Amino acid sequence: HTFAGWIENANGNPSGGRRLIERSIRLNPRHPRAWFMFAGMAISCIAEKRFEEAVTWGERALVQNRRSAVAL
Repeated sequence: HTFAGWIENANGNPSGGRRLIERSIRLNPRHPRAWFMFAGMAISCIAEKRFEEAVTWGERALVQNRRSAVAL
């Protein structure tokens, strides 16, 4: 679901990407690479002009992976 959400984001459908990534987070909230999910949510938020929420998601991604270029 996460990868599909990233693809939807890249194809200009951030709301679809957001729904897929949200589902992925619900299915496995403790995934060891959840930072990838959180970074995808940040991208969706940026595309939807929800900048404050994007910062929150980006910060969550950085907590798990300080080297995530997308989150930075």
